[in-house]
Amino acid sequence: MVFTQANIIAMTVVTAGWVAVMLQGILHKRSLPPETGVPARRDPRSYLFMLAQSLAIAIVYVGSPRVSSEFGNAPSLIEASAVTLLVAGALLLNMSALKTLGANFAIIARVREGGTLVTQGPYSFIRNPIYLCYFLLLIAAALAFGHPLNLLIAAPLYLVGTALRIAPEERLLGERFGAEYATYTARVKRLVPYIW
Repeated sequence: MVFTQANIIAMTVVTAGWVAVMLQGILHKRSLPPETGVPARRDPRSYLFMLAQSLAIAIVYVGSPRVSSEFGNAPSLIEASAVTLLVAGALLLNMSALKTLGANFAIIARVREGGTLVTQGPYSFIRNPIYLCYFLLLIAAALAFGHPLNLLIAAPLYLVGTALRIAPEERLLGERFGAEYATYTARVKRLVPYIW
């Protein structure tokens, strides 16, 4: 069965991918000017939903990786290539989303003072590209470490945690941007282009 054994190349790529995504977020946040004026309103439930997403990501790593003894053969290189494509797509999506968000970026659900509704770049085809980035990395990790069956628990948990995390964010954006946001949500899906 494909992806039932850990792939050293793919594991390295996924690990580097997670590090790169976290560094992208940290560096972007550090590049933002400090907020001034009235503090932005935050939804504290975001912390709980972030925990559910994090738990889902941890689940894909549960179990000992059984490293294939056939390192470097054609099937293992194909598996590593598939994982690399997922990771590269996730990194490009994350980088584009952060660049497009600019100063509107926030880790916890809130609308910054003077924030704008971002509908261009990756936000023109999906409302939550950063969450999709993490989901792609979650899938890549499960495949790289030979734990595809862990996705049966991790994927639904991540999607539920993400849906719950998106809800207060959407409420805040709806309150702040009104009809403009309603028009945007009618046109662009939440997490999976053209589906959901």
